[in-house]
Formats: sequence, C-alpha cells, structure tokens
Amino acid sequence: MSPNALALCLGVVAEAAAATEPKVSLRAEPRVSQAPARVVFTALLSGGEDGEELYCPDVEWVWGDGTRSVHEGSCPPYKLGETAVQREFTVQHEYAKPTRPRVGVILRKGKRTLGRADVHVIIGRKGASGAYGKWR
Repeated sequence: MSPNALALCLGVVAEAAAATEPKVSLRAEPRVSQAPARVVFTALLSGGEDGEELYCPDVEWVWGDGTRSVHEGSCPPYKLGETAVQREFTVQHEYAKPTRPRVGVILRKGKRTLGRADVHVIIGRKGASGAYGKWR
C-alpha cells in the first residue's frame, strides 16, 4: 500500500471514530432576559452508539451564580435491544438578580466524562434603560 493510500485509510478511520464519539451541546431559552428570570436549559447528547455506555448518565449543572446541581442516574438495568438511551436533558433555573452567567453541563457515566458544554446568558435589571438593563 502506498503512503498516500495508507494516509487516506487512516484519515477515514479517524473520521469514523470521531463521528461515533459522544458530544454534548447546550442551549438556553431565553438567552437574554430581565431579572427575575426563569431560564430553560436543554443539553443534547449526540453521537456515540446507543448502549449501556451512554445509558443513564449523571448530569451536573453549573449555574454560573455560585450554585450547581447534580442529577445522578438512577435507572432500571439496561437491556440490550429494549432500553432507550436518553439524549435530551431539560431543566429550569431561576436568576433573581442581574448577571451574565456562563452555564455549564457535564454528562458522566461512572468516572468517564461523556461530554461537556456551556452557554452564556444575560440577565438584566428590570425596568432599566438600555438594551439589556443595568448590571448591578
């Protein structure tokens, strides 16, 4: 096999492996609001094979306001071909004061981190002038 053909094969294998690795994305709704604000966060798990490796992960939320929460996976045993893998995780968090938090989510299965993502949110002061209110 020529060096170019080998490089091409290795590139295809690397791309296939990357395509099967799990990835996490995070969105917030609304991303801009006035305090007090309730924001809905949705973490999406894409990639990876549906199976026990991705089933019932622990989900850690870092709220960007000095608090965090963890939802530990407590699920029935995994059954091959029968058990669905959850790929969407939605929660709400309330911000009482104006802030610009960077909110993060981390999905773990045992000691393995499946993925992490973050999103910035802007919470302005209610009734303040300006596009998003004052920040104090």
